[in-house]
Amino acid sequence: MSEVRYAVGIDLGTTHCVMAAVDLAASDRDAVVERIEAIPQLTAPGAVEDGALDLPDQVMAGLDIILASLHESHRHGGEQLTDRYLRAIQHPLVNVITHPANRVPGRSQGYALDWARFFQAARATGTAIEVDGAPGHIDLDGLLARDAVEAGCTVVIDSDGHFADRIG
Repeated sequence: MSEVRYAVGIDLGTTHCVMAAVDLAASDRDAVVERIEAIPQLTAPGAVEDGALDLPDQVMAGLDIILASLHESHRHGGEQLTDRYLRAIQHPLVNVITHPANRVPGRSQGYALDWARFFQAARATGTAIEVDGAPGHIDLDGLLARDAVEAGCTVVIDSDGHFADRIG
């Protein structure tokens, strides 16, 4: 993706998704860490399961930006999902929470979070909140994005481009 962004003249950040590294076998997890350490410009999201991040702090500390996401509800209700997010928001290395509602237009309205608590924590810690512009997410939606801004949160907008052939 980094090569593609330069080829099409995009001079923005590129991130790499690290999902569930804590669930990998130790040798596989070590390989993920080695790859991240070998590419100093790489930025890696910390995927969130129970609110803990996938990578050790000493690895994340060397990266430019840390994104954190809940990619699965684990059948948790709104209060437990909110608590998981708050744990990630309060992590000192997390910069951005991505697609926080995890909504899929036409299929799922996403998580029923306590948005007031979520926005309050994000504002207090300076953690930005993503507006994911990918058609498969559009998350936060317009109403929640306005609520985030009114609550004093920083909002970032991105394409969530996962495939090089979709950029251009």
